[in-house]
Amino acid sequence: MEIEDMDLEENMNVDAVLEPKVGTIFNSENEAKEYYSTYAKAKGFGSVVKASKKRDDGVKAYVIYTCHRSGKPRTTALNPVKSHPTSKVDCKAHMNISLQVDGKWMLNSIELNHNHELDLKKAKYLKVLSDSPTTIAKGN
Repeated sequence: MEIEDMDLEENMNVDAVLEPKVGTIFNSENEAKEYYSTYAKAKGFGSVVKASKKRDDGVKAYVIYTCHRSGKPRTTALNPVKSHPTSKVDCKAHMNISLQVDGKWMLNSIELNHNHELDLKKAKYLKVLSDSPTTIAKGN
C-alpha cells in the first residue's frame, strides 16, 4: 500500500482518512508526519513526535509518533496539593516509521488503541506534530 497524491487536509471526517497499516510506504518523512497528524485529528486525538534516531552518518533512521497523551503523568510541584492537572495517561497509541534503502519510509509498527476517550469536537485544538522532533542521540 502506498500513499500518493493524497490531499490530507481535505475531508477531515473519520471515514476520509485511511487507517494506518504495517507495511504502508510513504515517499518522505514529512508525508508520514502529515498523514499521522491528519489521522489523529480525524479520530479525535493530538499527535506528537516522541522520538527519532539518526544513523552514524547523521541521516534520520526512524521516527516514533504518539498520541499527545502518551507518557506518564509527573508532578513537579513542591506541594502536591497545588499540582497542576496533566493530560498524560500513559497512552500507548503510536506509529513507528523507518527509512528504507530506497529512501522511502515504511510503517513498522502501529498501535491504534487508546486508554482514554477520544474527542472529535476538541481535536482541532489538540497538539499536532511539530517540525522539529526530539532526537535520541545514542552512542555519540
